Amino acid sequence: MRNEIVEFNEKEAFEKANDYFIKICGFPDREKKRRKLFDLGMEARSQGLEGIRMKAIVSSYGAEVFHNHKVIIEGTEFHCPAFAQIQQDHIKKVYMYALTAGECIYSDGDDIVKQVFSDIWGTAYTDSARELLEGYIEQDMEKEFPGRLGKDLFLSDAFGPGFYGMDVSQTKNLFRILATDSIGMQVKESGLMLPVKSCSGLYFAVTNTENLPHPSCKECMGNLMGCSFCRFRHELRG
Repeated sequence: MRNEIVEFNEKEAFEKANDYFIKICGFPDREKKRRKLFDLGMEARSQGLEGIRMKAIVSSYGAEVFHNHKVIIEGTEFHCPAFAQIQQDHIKKVYMYALTAGECIYSDGDDIVKQVFSDIWGTAYTDSARELLEGYIEQDMEKEFPGRLGKDLFLSDAFGPGFYGMDVSQTKNLFRILATDSIGMQVKESGLMLPVKSCSGLYFAVTNTENLPHPSCKECMGNLMGCSFCRFRHELRG
């Protein structure tokens, strides 16, 4: 697939988005206060729901685009310290994606708590939409490699600008290749994605997950060159 546009229905995303919303908020245990805050949160969702428009654009490539621990697509190189841990012969396909949830709209005149809840809903729908996108990618993997998914073929976590040590400046090249204007996504010189409730990056279809980075590495604040020295890597080695 090349620059294939996928749209997700809010209703199919809501259940998981609701779970994310509750988890992010960490509502207090006291039932009365929890109920009051939860109701306010649901009110913020209802008010801003019109702005939730979940769209993604995705392209797939053969294993040959991963070479010398970097991804090379249309002559553009994508670097990430975590790629050093991935073995080339374990890769079957590479997927590049960009996804936006739009925005859970609020008014500047709204209570500050409601504004915060609106922002959290935007994040929750983004995370939910990404799960739906992963399911869509897995369906593509199953079509190409029937009967192998979950047995000797797996989908990696998402690698992207700002995570696993990948520089945010690489967002611009990723958006250019995917032609993200077609789904209303843009990127500023700083690497900031617009709409803000968006994400982008790369997935790998792999035959072995042993050398994939530990999930705890995703938002590591450590030295970008220190990946191979991380204690999680030693844990994986046993």
